[in-house]
Amino acid sequence: MKKDIIEEKADYIMRAIDYLPENQVLIMKLRYIEGKEYKDISKIVGLTVGCVRQRVNRAVQRIHKAFASKLPPEEINQMSIKKYNQQKNKIEKLKKKRMDIISRI
Repeated sequence: MKKDIIEEKADYIMRAIDYLPENQVLIMKLRYIEGKEYKDISKIVGLTVGCVRQRVNRAVQRIHKAFASKLPPEEINQMSIKKYNQQKNKIEKLKKKRMDIISRI
C-alpha cells in the first residue's frame, strides 16, 4: 500500500516537472533527473547558487501543493495564474473603492 503511494507520487512528480514554469523546468531536470549539484547547475544556467536553490524550492512547493490538492500535473502551472488573477481582482476592487471615495470629496 505505502509502496503504491510512493510510486504514484514519484510518477506524478516526473510528469509535473514538464508543466512547471520555464525557468524551473531545466533546473529541476538537472537537479532531480541528472542528479547535479547546485553549484554545477548554477554554472550551466548562469545563475547564482542561491537563485538555483530558490527556484528548486519554489518548484518543489508547487508540485507538493498540486499533489496534495489532487490537481492534474497538466494544470500545475495554472496555480500561479489563479493566484495572480485573484490578486489582480483585489487590486481592481481597491482602486474602484478609492475612486468612489475620491469622487465623494
